[in-house]
Amino acid sequence: MTSEAAAQQLCVTCGLCCNGVIFRDVELRTEDDAARLRSLGLPVRKGRTKTRFAQPCAALECSFCRIYPERPAYCREFECALLKSTIAGNTEPAAALRIIRTTHKRAAKVLRLLRELGNNEEQLPLSKRFRQVTRAMEMGEISGEMAGTYGDLTIAVHELNLLLSSAFYPGSE
Repeated sequence: MTSEAAAQQLCVTCGLCCNGVIFRDVELRTEDDAARLRSLGLPVRKGRTKTRFAQPCAALECSFCRIYPERPAYCREFECALLKSTIAGNTEPAAALRIIRTTHKRAAKVLRLLRELGNNEEQLPLSKRFRQVTRAMEMGEISGEMAGTYGDLTIAVHELNLLLSSAFYPGSE
């Protein structure tokens, strides 16, 4: 198997660009048919200046895109730094899979802590959920007994963000 073929299989294993861990939303481009994407189940919204849909993506099932042939332009073009590094032969596929597994574990820890703190809004990206819990903590809506859990969450989010920035974001390769 070529390094490019192995790298492409990473996407199916990963899904982090679609599940709300890396991105909070995806901006549509002029060539995207917003009405068609809505009919395929994406909650496309027109903002003041941009048209976008929120993450986690409604078309994501496990790590598969159920609208793959008709996915938006940004989704077609995006390659994370880990994928680029693997395609270029700078990262072995097995090492990339280990990074993906570690990232999934860190994201799962963040999700568990968010749920423990009462945030069960699974349809929202992690960054937005963390901001909601932070706001609730600042407003005194989370009990003092949960302060330790909030501290654990803050550290878990930081550790996840460090890994994302070092392995997945463009320019980190």
